[in-house]
Amino acid sequence: KYVDKKEAVRAKELAKVCGRPFSDKSAKVLNRKIHIVGVGVKPIKEANGFIVYGEKERLYYIIDPEMASKIKAYEYIDITAKATGKAITISSDAGTLQSIYQFHAQKNCSK
Repeated sequence: KYVDKKEAVRAKELAKVCGRPFSDKSAKVLNRKIHIVGVGVKPIKEANGFIVYGEKERLYYIIDPEMASKIKAYEYIDITAKATGKAITISSDAGTLQSIYQFHAQKNCSK
């Protein structure tokens, strides 16, 4: 019980600093502060941002041309971002539909 309580307090403190953990529901709320962790992929030159591959094969599109120009291929990403409330649906490698949520990068974050 002590460990669970300590972890809950830590998660609450992290949410204040970095934003809430991602969920399909919270990502649909405009300007909701979300904590995004994953691996960044260099964008195409004309892109306004870059893709982050998160856990459970989630894809996030981060709208930030300045940050996109600085990231390296397969760089670890740990940021706070604000949800746009929008998603793009694509077909995944497994043949299922997958949503890519869009965010505006806010700041680097650290656990």
